Amino acid sequence: MSAENVDDAKKNSKISRRNFVVGVGAGVIVAAIAGAGAESMLKKATILPVTSTETGPTSTVTGPTTTVTGPTTTKTSTVTGPTSTVTNTVTSTVTTTPTPVVAPPTYGELMTLNVNGADYSVYADYRWTLLDVIRDKLNLGGTKRWCDNGECGSCTVLIGGKPILSCMTLAVEAQGKSILTIEGVRPPAPNAGTTLNYIQQAFVDNDGTQCGFCTPGIIMETTALLAANPHPTSQQVKDALSGNLCRCGCYPQILNSVLAAAKVGP
Repeated sequence: MSAENVDDAKKNSKISRRNFVVGVGAGVIVAAIAGAGAESMLKKATILPVTSTETGPTSTVTGPTTTVTGPTTTKTSTVTGPTSTVTNTVTSTVTTTPTPVVAPPTYGELMTLNVNGADYSVYADYRWTLLDVIRDKLNLGGTKRWCDNGECGSCTVLIGGKPILSCMTLAVEAQGKSILTIEGVRPPAPNAGTTLNYIQQAFVDNDGTQCGFCTPGIIMETTALLAANPHPTSQQVKDALSGNLCRCGCYPQILNSVLAAAKVGP
C-alpha cells in the first residue's frame, strides 16, 4: 500500500465526537423501541403454570404390635314357655308292580330207581351217573369207584341181568329198570341175608378176594356169566372178566374161584 493510501485509511478510521454521540443516541433509541416492543409482547403473552413433580424414596416404619385381652363375660338366659306339640300326618300311597319270579333252570328231576328189588325215589341231576346215585344218594358203598373212566370194572352192576359200568351210565337212563348191586347178591331163601351165596363162598374158599377192593365188580360179572352160562370154560371165564382189573394181580385165584362156583352151582 502506498503512503497516500495509508493516510487515507487513518483519516477514515477516526470517529468524531459528533458521530459517536449520534451513534450512541441511535443505539438508545433502538434499544428503547425494542424494550417497548418486548413489554408489549409480554403483556399480550399468556403465562402457563409450570408443574414440577419430584418423587422421593418411600420409607416404611413398622412398630411393635400390642395385644390387649380383657376378661370374657358369659351371660346365660333361660326362658321357659308353654310347650306346643304339632302333629302332621302325611299319608302317601305307592303302587309298585311286583317283579315276576323266574323259576331257576332245572337240571334234574325226582327219579324212581329199582335197586335190589326195592324202589327208591331220589332227586338226581341229569348229569349224575348211576354210580353217583348208588354211592352218594342210596349209601350203597359196595359198588367201588376206582378209575371212574370205564376201564377197571370195579363199579360193575347188573341192569336187567346184564353187567354195565355204573360210572359210565347216567342215572336217568336206569329209570324203570331192575338194578342189582353187590348188596343184592344173596343166597335164596331161607338163607338170604344170613350167609354168602355160592359165588361169594367160592371166592373165599379159593382165596380169590385178596384185598377185596375189586371183588364186588368181579363177583357181579361172574353172576351174569354163570346165569347165562352155568358151566363156562376157562377161556370163557377169562373173556368175561377181561374188563376187570385186580389190584393185587391174583388172576389165577380168581379164575379158580369162578370155576369152583360153576361146579357148585346155586
